[in-house]
Amino acid sequence: EKNAVEDYVNANKSYLISTMESSFATSSGMTCTSDIEVVGNGFIIDICINELENVDDEIKDTLQSTYDSISDTFEEALAEMQKEVPELEYYKINVCDVNGDVLAVVSAGV
Repeated sequence: EKNAVEDYVNANKSYLISTMESSFATSSGMTCTSDIEVVGNGFIIDICINELENVDDEIKDTLQSTYDSISDTFEEALAEMQKEVPELEYYKINVCDVNGDVLAVVSAGV
């Protein structure tokens, strides 16, 4: 059974992906391959950055702390989306390297 979140994501798939890609990678000139999946009353986006491979833990930690320091921005984005889809409870972004290894995780609402 389709839910409001699924309808929203399906209708806005390319917008959501391109917005998130520009936040995480393409603004710095990198390219990515992304996917979005609805899970319950939220969605998960995997952004795999094609130029990154075998990233060491120190860089992963730096990335994660950078995203953690702007977590308010992600919560605000969630609040904006919730005006359109009150049923939306959360979203999560996995920032990955080209092989799909997770470098950092961003989430709002969870």
